Amino acid sequence: MFVRAYGLPDGVTRASDPIDPPEEWERPPLSVALKQSGGMAKVMEQVEALVGTLG
Repeated sequence: MFVRAYGLPDGVTRASDPIDPPEEWERPPLSVALKQSGGMAKVMEQVEALVGTLG
């Protein structure tokens, strides 16, 4: 769901245009966890760093 919402490739499908994140992400507990993580931009930065170390 995360990958699809941001239009990222998941290793099986190609990248697509980002869509709006699911409504569930705007309500607790997911909204709280996302905020504590620094928001979507910070999460994406961390994902990029992780993927960079794997490859």
